[in-house]
Amino acid sequence: MELDDFKSDYKNAGNDVLGKDAIQHFMRGSYHPVLRKISIQLMVESMLWAIFLAVYYDFFDGHLKSPLWNILLILAVLLILLHNLLGFQLIRKPAWDENIMSSMENYLRQIRRYAWISIISRVVAIVVIIGYFVSSIQLTADKYWGLLLLLPLILVQIYVLYRVWAKRIRKVKAVYLQLKREG
Repeated sequence: MELDDFKSDYKNAGNDVLGKDAIQHFMRGSYHPVLRKISIQLMVESMLWAIFLAVYYDFFDGHLKSPLWNILLILAVLLILLHNLLGFQLIRKPAWDENIMSSMENYLRQIRRYAWISIISRVVAIVVIIGYFVSSIQLTADKYWGLLLLLPLILVQIYVLYRVWAKRIRKVKAVYLQLKREG
């Protein structure tokens, strides 16, 4: 339910009181399209990372890699899965304070912090995954240059992730500012 829809429903309600189901739906946080998109992204990513973790040892010759790289890879994927779990909690249980403005401020702060954790965890994971795949290769000068070419790829990933989260935060902040102006 968008803010405008909610306000028009409120104005048109007269003396009607919102039902228990409507209030619970609103408080669950599943009413906003941004939150729905984040939730879908987290579910798809979690499934893909879990599949990767289940098959990496056989598909990518984990038995030929050092135990340290296997442990680092598992920890990196678990970090992403933990990050996604925290994201589900953030989306499913938005922060509700005594008034809507302090709730929105708190929620905006939580989303900003989560965005930085998201970017950092993905960069760490991609660096560990690259390290895992490169760990058993005999590096030559040409291969070093090839690895250096991956640096722009990592930087592009950081930039794209930052832009995605900045857009999401802007949308939530716009709702907050609109409430603040009208309040």
